Amino acid sequence: FSPEAEPTQTESGEEPLHQANGRLEQIHQIYSSLGNGSQANNGSQTHIGSPARNNQQETLRTLQQYRKKEEKGQEKETSYQELKRATSPNGSQRKRKSRRVLQRVKKRHKLQAEQSFHRRLEHIKEAAVQATEKTCDRLYGFHANPDLSLRKNFNKAIRTRDCRLMKNQPWNLAYHNLCTIKQPPLNTDQLLGLNLKYCIAAPTPKPDLSHTVPRLEKSVRTQNMLIERKVKSQHFIQQLFKQNHFYSPPLATDELEYKLTKFEEKLEAAAEALPKTCQSNLTPTQQKVLNSLKNNPDYIILPTDKNLGPAIMNRSVYKERVLTEHLLSDAYIYMP
Repeated sequence: FSPEAEPTQTESGEEPLHQANGRLEQIHQIYSSLGNGSQANNGSQTHIGSPARNNQQETLRTLQQYRKKEEKGQEKETSYQELKRATSPNGSQRKRKSRRVLQRVKKRHKLQAEQSFHRRLEHIKEAAVQATEKTCDRLYGFHANPDLSLRKNFNKAIRTRDCRLMKNQPWNLAYHNLCTIKQPPLNTDQLLGLNLKYCIAAPTPKPDLSHTVPRLEKSVRTQNMLIERKVKSQHFIQQLFKQNHFYSPPLATDELEYKLTKFEEKLEAAAEALPKTCQSNLTPTQQKVLNSLKNNPDYIILPTDKNLGPAIMNRSVYKERVLTEHLLSDAYIYMP
């Protein structure tokens, strides 16, 4: 150990603890040896400027500096432990909350729970009301407000309903109920009274351009070919000829082909511009009756003579009458 050697330091600027302890032990040993040497040589005195005296003073200063560092490190460690004990949750220095603060916190939690319950209850009420309104709109076409009078609800229903459905509904509905065992659903007359030739609008319009446009092009090219070849129209018997579906006429003139291409582009653009859904021309009541009759095999719907409207019968009665009045009667003869 030499007093002039500089102590090694870590990256943080402080000397490692094990190195500091080792240096302190060396200094204590040197100090004790110096003390013993001074007692043995008490008769001989050293000069102030001698090298031995200077080495002894430097050693003492170094020892004092290390003692100060050691005391500061112990003080820092003590203050850190006290701070940790004071800030720890289980420490004796933890401040206790007053009773008033605890009561306020408890009251706040209780109030928040009540508000949350009331919000959930209001949400459930709104959802139930909306579901009921949607069901009424689907079945009857409108829903009433219980807070309004009967006249105001009627005026509101008239304003919100589609006027086209009200004006286009036929008034002379022809319908015959011939059921004897099981009666048809309610409001069946409103559906079957429209007649069997009534066209129901599709929910989604689907223009089939893949077949329509080629037929148009084939017809136009055929007519152009006949005109160019100056074929005279002759009377022929259609039953004697069979149409060839695989026949492909030659292309028409450039002007006709250009117009056909432009017409096809405009037709496709118009088809793309159509709405994705189409408004039905049946009322919700008629739609409900249609679905119930479609999925029920107990009924059969058939036309009547002299255009008197459709008739509905029980399927079992219809089969029985077909056998007894027609197939098994004397008017029909079985021929093997």
